[in-house]
Formats: sequence, C-alpha cells, structure tokens
Amino acid sequence: MKIEPIKNNYPRDTNNRHPKIVSVAVLDVNQINMHSLPAPNRHHHVLRDMSAEGIISGKEGFLTDMGTFVDRKVGLIYALTNKQVKPKRDEHSYWGLELFSEDLW
Repeated sequence: MKIEPIKNNYPRDTNNRHPKIVSVAVLDVNQINMHSLPAPNRHHHVLRDMSAEGIISGKEGFLTDMGTFVDRKVGLIYALTNKQVKPKRDEHSYWGLELFSEDLW
C-alpha cells in the first residue's frame, strides 16, 4: 500500500477537526510502504517486524484515523489538539518537540 506522507500542511476532516493518532508507523527507506502496529506497540516493535522482511530502517511517525502517515512533529500537534497526550507525571516531565508512543500509551 502506498502512503503519501504529509509535508507541512495540517489537514482537517469535514468536521474541521484534526485527525487522531491511532497507531505507531514507520515509512520504509524509500518512503513508499508504511508499516504500522496498533497501541500499545512502540516503534521498535514495527522496526523488528520490518527487519524480518529485510528492511532495516525507515522514518518513524504515526498513522492517523484518516489513514495518513504523519511524522513525529505533526503527530505531536494532532495528539495535543485531540487531548491524546498523557498528563505529565510531574513538573519535571518534558514532552519535547516530537511525539513518542510513550506520550500516548
């Protein structure tokens, strides 16, 4: 299945909402094929499955409920907008500028 990654736009659906993050995903090196696994999987689980197919690296990101791959930066925007990010554990917790699966589940 060919998936077109989102560049610098943040599409919304017909209800003017940002898509929700539904799973971790990795685009292969050529950014043509996407591999994903549902929550509570992490990116290393996807990479492990990809390595069994002889693929050793890719661009890590997330799959939205619209079936679109987004990178970690766009994923953070969507997750924060949809209140999908887990609350901070304490005042010293840091989310950073990119989304990680640990931030979600």
